[in-house]
Amino acid sequence: MARRRRRRSLKRPSIRTVFQTSPSPAWENFRKVAIVPAKDEAETVGAVVKALLGVPVDEVLVVANGCTDDTAKVAAAAGARVLEIAETLGHDVGRAVGASVVDADIYLFTDADIVLPPPYFVPFINAVSQGVDVALNDLDAIATPRSRLHIVNICKKFLNTAIGLEQLGINSLTAIPHALSRRAVRAIGAQNLAVPPRAMVLAHKAGLVMEGVASVNVNTLNRVRPWIHPPGLGPMDELIIGDHLEALAEIVKADGPRARFRDVNRVRGRSLQRAIVETARL
Repeated sequence: MARRRRRRSLKRPSIRTVFQTSPSPAWENFRKVAIVPAKDEAETVGAVVKALLGVPVDEVLVVANGCTDDTAKVAAAAGARVLEIAETLGHDVGRAVGASVVDADIYLFTDADIVLPPPYFVPFINAVSQGVDVALNDLDAIATPRSRLHIVNICKKFLNTAIGLEQLGINSLTAIPHALSRRAVRAIGAQNLAVPPRAMVLAHKAGLVMEGVASVNVNTLNRVRPWIHPPGLGPMDELIIGDHLEALAEIVKADGPRARFRDVNRVRGRSLQRAIVETARL
């Protein structure tokens, strides 16, 4: 009887990192601040704050915006500094606001609805302390063939290719956790963090070092909200696609309609018109 072949497990690791998960000795020389945008996340924000303080970071800033629950109260009780804003800021704007009001050497960003163990944040801070300016969640390393075909990931891959960073694959500032150096925040501009793909373009133009430093599979932890994540193309997909269009507009504005891509030997302009006229005479 032939032996049955064991199927290879498709289970992905929770974290894959090229940087150590224990704090680097260089940490003592850097002020580290975690920025956490939050809207109605009273259920999880306390645990998020405690995890970040356990990394440890020097300060956790929770940008509580448009909240109708006890998010701010829970965050403060857990040890965070809380910036309360009555208006709902929308996705990613809390990052921009947070980065504009704190002073740090290393800015760590995460969300209030995803609780991660403290060691998961360490590689991002280690990377920045060792010279990386933009330390990204390396989702490209754990992406499945199917996930790479999602329209949002296609946009990420296309943008990285357009700016000459093909090696980043689908990695993006859109995904948390990620960390930025002081130099990165200044070069990009805190306000531009509100549109993460555009921030990626500005970071590249400023000559910043961008790397995928650890793979944290937040996709399996992200809370599914039916009104935001419906079947098919949902509001979040449209938001992220629009963000990438803004980023591409930034490239075109600076580098022209073809950006860095050559036209090879295509005939254009007067030469094309002359070819058309000569063809018509035949």
